[in-house]
Amino acid sequence: MSESQILAPPAAACAWLQVEGITDIALLAPEATAADFAGMTLLPADAEQGAGAVVLGDLAQRWDFQTLNRAFWLLVAKPAPAFSDAAIAAVGSAPDQTLMIGDDIRGDVAGAQRTGLKTALVRTGKLRPTDLHCDIRPDAVLSSVGDLPTWWQKPGH
Repeated sequence: MSESQILAPPAAACAWLQVEGITDIALLAPEATAADFAGMTLLPADAEQGAGAVVLGDLAQRWDFQTLNRAFWLLVAKPAPAFSDAAIAAVGSAPDQTLMIGDDIRGDVAGAQRTGLKTALVRTGKLRPTDLHCDIRPDAVLSSVGDLPTWWQKPGH
């Protein structure tokens, strides 16, 4: 058996990502593993969104709260379109005629916008004051879901 016949897990993951055309990789693995992903676009070490894929490696003792929290936010920012498609089909609507109401600017609003839905952000739950000043813009910002009927009756909705 030659060295070229041995495929380590990082090389297999990299090959699969390339075949699938997945870019913008969030790599949570030892620094030595990054060499296997040379030529791929790796997100900055502090990025919490924008990942086409999240690749987890053996970080051993380096699994701390900050790393786990980053992995969580990277994954939350990747809602599956199939989930939205199923919800839209269940109510018999179309994406451009559907309003998603949520309290998470990244997970709810940005995810819904990527699938073509209109969005309303409620100021309850997870909303942080800084969320209203980021690059994600919901179609409406409501104090609570109880304000939806009044907003909905305004012209243009």
